[in-house]
Order: sequence, then C-alpha cells, then structure tokens
Amino acid sequence: MEFQDLEVIYYERDKYGNPKHNYLYPNIAGNFFTRNLLCYITYKEFVAYIWKNSDKATLDSWDFVPNFSVDYMKKDELNYDASLKIDCGDLVQGCALTHYLYKHDMEVNPIIERLKNIKYDAYVLGNHEFNYGLDYLNKSYSTVADKIINGNIDGLAFDTKPYKIFDFDGFKIGCIGFITSFVPNWERPCNIEGLTFNNPVEVYAKYEKELKEKCDFIVVCYHGGFEKSLEDNTTPTEALTKENQGSELLEKFDSIDMILSGHQHRSFITKIDNRICSQPLNNGQNFTKIVIDTETKEINYELVDVKNIDIEIDKELQSIFDETEAKLQVYLDQEIGHFDKDIIV
Repeated sequence: MEFQDLEVIYYERDKYGNPKHNYLYPNIAGNFFTRNLLCYITYKEFVAYIWKNSDKATLDSWDFVPNFSVDYMKKDELNYDASLKIDCGDLVQGCALTHYLYKHDMEVNPIIERLKNIKYDAYVLGNHEFNYGLDYLNKSYSTVADKIINGNIDGLAFDTKPYKIFDFDGFKIGCIGFITSFVPNWERPCNIEGLTFNNPVEVYAKYEKELKEKCDFIVVCYHGGFEKSLEDNTTPTEALTKENQGSELLEKFDSIDMILSGHQHRSFITKIDNRICSQPLNNGQNFTKIVIDTETKEINYELVDVKNIDIEIDKELQSIFDETEAKLQVYLDQEIGHFDKDIIV
C-alpha cells in the first residue's frame, strides 16, 4: 500500500538520551505563591514515550508527568492564602494526542479542560500553538479566551487583553503576556494569516507607565527566552535576532520585577539585577514555584522536579482524558503500511 498523510519525525537526542526537539505535552512550568498568594506558571509540552512494538510504532503513557504536576498544584495551593496559576505557552500542540485532536475535530480540548478544572488564571500563547492553524487554536482556547493575556499579537479572533491585574487583599500583581515575535520566521503563512507579531520590548514600553501606576509587582509572562548570559546579562549567548528578548527587557525596564519564560528548553531560576527570572525544563520535567509574602515582600523560589513528587494522581482529573485516550490508543494501533525491504533508522 502507499503511505499517505504520514509524518516521519526524527528526534535528535542530547548526551542524556533526551529528545532535543520533542514538542510533546504542555509542560507544567511554574507556580507563584505568597503568604497571601500562590502562583503556578506553566510552559511547554506534555511528555510521551515512544517505542517499537512489532511492526507498528506506538505511543503510550503520555500524561503521567503533567498529571503529577497538576495534582501537586491542586493540593499544594491549599497551604497558602491565595494562588495564581499561569500557563506560558506551547500547550496544545506536539504529541500524538494533539495530532489526534486536530485530525478528529474535537468539541473541547481536554488539555485546556484539565487546566480549567483546577482554575488556571491566565494563559499565554506559544509559537507552537499555531502549528495546526487558527481553526484548531481558536477552538482549543474558546472556553478560556477571556483568560488569555496577549500583549503583542494583533489580529487574533479573541478579544484579548495585554495584561491582567490580580488583587490579593490590596497587593496587586500585574501580569503582561508576550510571545516571541520571531513566529513568522518559522510558521507556515497560512497558519498565521492576518496576524502581526509585534516586538515585546516596544509593546512593554507602551504599557509600562500604567502598569507601574496600577501594580505593586509586575510580572512578564514571556514565551521567549534570554539572549544574554544569566550571570551578567551583558554577554550575548546567541545571535541577537530578536527571537529571545528577555535580557533586553531587563536592560531597558527597571519596572519589571520578574520574568517567567519558556521556549528555549533550558532549566534555571535565578536573579538577574535582583529580579527573579525563571525557565522550567521542556517536557514537563520541572516547574517553577514562587512564594511571596505580601506584607514583608520576602520571595522564595524554586524549580520543583516532577520526578520527586510523591502524590497520588487525582482520578477525577484523570477522567477528563480517559475517553480520549482510549480512542487515541485505537488510532495509534492502526497499521498504515508495510516495508518490503529492511530499513536503517
């Protein structure tokens, strides 16, 4: 038979055996707490495991990592007076599950429903959100469109706001959302038709004054990364193409208290010029947890490794995926063809 509609994906692996380009599952990337406030910030892909089974490629166990992260958040936030949970992009693309949802005209996206179930407060779009086109993106986010913070994309179907201010008993945190403006350099034109991706630095300059007037604490939620050294913020670590502008934002605006980033598949949480900057590792391997005391202004922060979480998966949350996963497994078990010669992989 002929192979039709067949995608072949090659994953280059790093020295630890992890895929370098493995866009698989919304990565639970962070959280934010205070004595009065807890925030979870998320970013990137869900993890999947691929192995060879007889003459068919199969995929399974795709949701265990994010299950642990989400269940941890649901229980851990009870230890604080308030919480704020934010997803920083690349949420609905990249694995067999999302491919299945795209091909089968879903009514609701279970990935979004999962985060909606634990009351995520805000979402930032990532560059991979556009890979399946605007129809899929719009349908996926339709139930949480009012929670998207979008400072630098013009032309979206949603009536988005550039920032949201969260008031915790008088302590006001302003979260402004950006995506890397480099998207048009990668994405198929038909998938971003009618959209303009503006420079995050220029857009922040537009809103800085009103954010400073309205907020006690300003957080940039950025689906992009840092283009200069984390140690001194002056030495470029890559070509300065404007794909990543976290360093430039810090250089030009002392009003920014924190940058929560994604996109580069790096893992760090540090202070640059006494401002917390974080990026959790790809594939949901860790996430950022930040605790703020709104009275003393003391801030504690860490990256939580999912492998160290000892928690039972919430069956109610898991049930959101059960029906879709069953259909997915049938879909993945379909034979799509045979090779009549040996192949070298």
